[in-house]
Amino acid sequence: MKDMTLGQKIREIRLHLQMTQKELAGDFITRNMLSQIENDQATPSMKTMEYLAKQLGKSVGYFMDENHKDLSLSNIIVELMALNEAKDYVASVKLIEQQSIHNPIVMRSKMMMDLYMNSYMYLGNQYMTEGDNEKAKAAYEKILKYENELLLESDIYLYKVYAQLAEVCGYLLDIELAKTYHKKSKDLVNKILASREVQTMYLKLIEADYDGIIEDSSKVDVIDYDNYSLARYNRVLGSAFLNKGEYEKAIVYLEKAIEIYSDETCYTIVSMIYEELSKCYFELGDYKKAYDFLQKAQSKKIAH
Repeated sequence: MKDMTLGQKIREIRLHLQMTQKELAGDFITRNMLSQIENDQATPSMKTMEYLAKQLGKSVGYFMDENHKDLSLSNIIVELMALNEAKDYVASVKLIEQQSIHNPIVMRSKMMMDLYMNSYMYLGNQYMTEGDNEKAKAAYEKILKYENELLLESDIYLYKVYAQLAEVCGYLLDIELAKTYHKKSKDLVNKILASREVQTMYLKLIEADYDGIIEDSSKVDVIDYDNYSLARYNRVLGSAFLNKGEYEKAIVYLEKAIEIYSDETCYTIVSMIYEELSKCYFELGDYKKAYDFLQKAQSKKIAH
């Protein structure tokens, strides 16, 4: 199995044990997620890998990529897990820093990233408990090395980092920096809440609950929405008015959505909004605009 990928190893052992994907996934992950992992379309988190290894009767190290023996990635991860289990976070981050300098390729591993962040988080918490706020601040700030990745993958975890930094900077009487991190944590919470609100509206769109969408829109405060959530909000609300036959209102929100969306990265959504605008203008009898937006929708599809 040495030359197999992580996903192939998991699938091979599962089949050998005559387990179905549903049996292996259990209640811990979805069967769809397990399928993605086995097909190397998704990388399991450390907790997921620990669960799968236990279910398959193997150690986590057994599944690690050992194509580069000189890096000994599996040994490093096993050692780091042992250090975290023993709550020796100082030794854990020391080992991580050594590897990131001498073997930077190991940091491409999702498990190493998880261990890196968790080790510094626990170390920061430990220092705060001991009252060593300077060291706590330094530990938390180490996590921000991967701030952009966390924004995309784990905004709730990043919120915890910001909140801890705001608190520790307050203890250090660095008021301006405390305010900065407090604002970042507050902005992130608003983004998370906005995303959930819009997602609820989107689900109602799928269920054709257009009145529910319009009612929800009157209860939310879009001032704190990030651009992505604001674009989705306007698009969903515009679609609701379109389906209710209130075409002029639909146009207002759909055109707002178009202004926010990036044509380069959201071309499919933009094409759909153009089609909806075309329907609105057609129903209002403005056939020239209806044709223009239909052409825009078609050109967007052809271009991509």
